[in-house]
Parts: sequence; C-alpha cells; structure tokens
Amino acid sequence: MKAMVISGGVVIGGWALIKYITPPREKLLESLLPEERELIKQAEEDRTQDMVVKIIKESALSNEPIWKIGKLDRKTLNSDK
Repeated sequence: MKAMVISGGVVIGGWALIKYITPPREKLLESLLPEERELIKQAEEDRTQDMVVKIIKESALSNEPIWKIGKLDRKTLNSDK
C-alpha cells in the first residue's frame, strides 16, 4: 500500500513538474528566430493541405456526396491551430 502511494505521488508529481516547466506554445514560438517560425508555419500548412487532400481522395472513392460523408469540417481543418 505504501509503495502504491509513493509511486502514485511520483507519477503525479512528475506530471505536475512537466506541466509547470513547459512553456506555452506561443511563448516557445516567440523565442525562435523568424526563419524558424516561418518553417514551422509552412510545415503546419503543408500538413493541413495533405490532410484535406487525403480526405478528398477517400471521399472520391465513395458513391455518397461529400456533405453526407462529413469528414471535412472546420474543426478538422483548424485542429493544428
């Protein structure tokens, strides 16, 4: 029982420490050079475009209209932001 409480405390304490010392995404991006920020932004846009193309290709194989399949929505498109 004592070991379970100690191990639980270590796990929860470790999680709390990581949450405390990890900077928010915006602050991390601000600390980068402008060129690095642009590379990250471009990679995110490329990933979104790739996802949209994949969904469109999958939808094209179906006989159902795109609005009935429903995979492509604003939440999906804005998931990286």
